[in-house]
Amino acid sequence: MPEVELISRLPEGGERKPHLLFVHGAFHGAWCWAEHYLPWFAVQGWPSHALSLRGHGGSGGADGIRDYTLDDYCEDVTGAMARIGAPVVLVGHSMGGVLSERMFHRRPDVAGLVFFASSPLKPDPAVVMRLLRTRPLSLMRGQFGGDLRALRRAMEPFFLSPDLPAAELDRYHGLLSLESPKAMAEIFPRAAMHRPEGDVRPVLVVGGEQDWSIPRASHEALAARYDAPLVMCPGAHGLMLDPHWRVSAEAIRNWLDGSFPA
Repeated sequence: MPEVELISRLPEGGERKPHLLFVHGAFHGAWCWAEHYLPWFAVQGWPSHALSLRGHGGSGGADGIRDYTLDDYCEDVTGAMARIGAPVVLVGHSMGGVLSERMFHRRPDVAGLVFFASSPLKPDPAVVMRLLRTRPLSLMRGQFGGDLRALRRAMEPFFLSPDLPAAELDRYHGLLSLESPKAMAEIFPRAAMHRPEGDVRPVLVVGGEQDWSIPRASHEALAARYDAPLVMCPGAHGLMLDPHWRVSAEAIRNWLDGSFPA
């Protein structure tokens, strides 16, 4: 198993609260949470951690990226939970939402779950066509040819708000990793999961108002499956890096404070 990066930020007061484990989506790494979310939530009193899945960010295993599966990535989350050694609330972004959902059903020590711009059960045809029309050659060279430079160019219009300063956009795009085609193929389509009967662990669904990759109806369907509140926040798909990132962070904090009172 490749060495997996885990970035942690702990509150000074050492409050007895569940730890937060942030799980990034495709092409990203722990860096996307370390920018704003980890230090901010630690200041709010929540022990906060983010892992980089194998082949991403500061983790090992980049050479095998084309062969990893969602179960391989779940193994990385399991390892991060063991290192934390305490009940966790999983916050899963995009593909990370799919991983976090699997872990929620497999592990009773997952105290709660936040679907954060989580990947829907099936892609919207209009979204697929928009992505293919934008930079199709770069997308093909990146995802199927392993050309990281082309992949980063293809992803430029997808994840981040164009309202970010140009220097920040360039820096974030320069941190994107290649992604496993096998893992991506497992995301769509997949069977819908439902909250087990009698399971009262809290769940929250957060979506981005300017996220053209996931229609609001997909978030509403997910919230209905888990009988969970839905909060739509200003921002593109990469809400944690958006100029309005604090709005989504505060929405999660408010839910945490209500779900896990000190």
